Amino acid sequence: MSKYVISSSPHLRDNVTTARIMQDVCIALAPAGIAGIVLYGWNAAMLIAVAVATAVAAEWAYQKLTHQQSTIGDWSAVVTGLLLAYNLPANAPWWIAFVGSILAIVLVKQIFGGIGSNFMNPALAARAILFISWSGIMSGYPQSRFALDATSTATPLATLAKGMRVIASGRLQQRSYQAQDGSQRTVTEMLLEEIGPALTRATAQVTRVQAGGGYAGGSTYGDPNRGPAQNGWQNRQPQSPAPAQSQAPASPVEPGVQQGDPWAQTMPATPGSGFGASTDFPSNDSDPEF
Repeated sequence: MSKYVISSSPHLRDNVTTARIMQDVCIALAPAGIAGIVLYGWNAAMLIAVAVATAVAAEWAYQKLTHQQSTIGDWSAVVTGLLLAYNLPANAPWWIAFVGSILAIVLVKQIFGGIGSNFMNPALAARAILFISWSGIMSGYPQSRFALDATSTATPLATLAKGMRVIASGRLQQRSYQAQDGSQRTVTEMLLEEIGPALTRATAQVTRVQAGGGYAGGSTYGDPNRGPAQNGWQNRQPQSPAPAQSQAPASPVEPGVQQGDPWAQTMPATPGSGFGASTDFPSNDSDPEF
């Protein structure tokens, strides 16, 4: 009868150490740190250096005070410092990284037993505490040194989802397929090439602008060598009021005529002043005037 030995995982073992695994993690995180320094400047490098140095120092100091064996050689504190620095805004002050590393190592990692015994990620737990304590600093991310001016707008699908009327142009094509019941069906599809908002029901706002007082600059229409005063347009200058002129006494009003009626006044008859008469078109006595 064979004897079976039951043991817990892991069943596959290797000679790789924790320090080697953490070093590989640091190598994998290095490109992100280099990109952060290139995009955001030396302040990002300072945050990385402060976070890593504080994490290593806090782990050594805590284990020294509690008379534990030092584990800073396994590089786990370095990984915690890198992860915390990558979760900070690039323009954050240095003391944010200092306080966050102490919280991650002492409060979250070492108090619960060190590496492998902490119930949550130390770097993310420290970030959550920092965000609650200094939300203004933790929520303000700077602009990259290589940022481009761009404008973001709603995509056509988002515009259609909101119920906005659009005008689409494209090419129609037919496609045949076999349905689940075995029948052949043909559908017409449209390949969109251009799409834009429809202006049939668009509204416009009219802004009334007060006039600036008329034209006062003059004109050289006709002869460009002539000045504004010679072409009929003159600068408007304030003029003194004309002296009052004596008015002739009003003529007496005929009886039965309403005062102020210009058509009721009798005008002196003048040759060629009748309705329709004109000196340019001599009239004939035998033809009625029109």
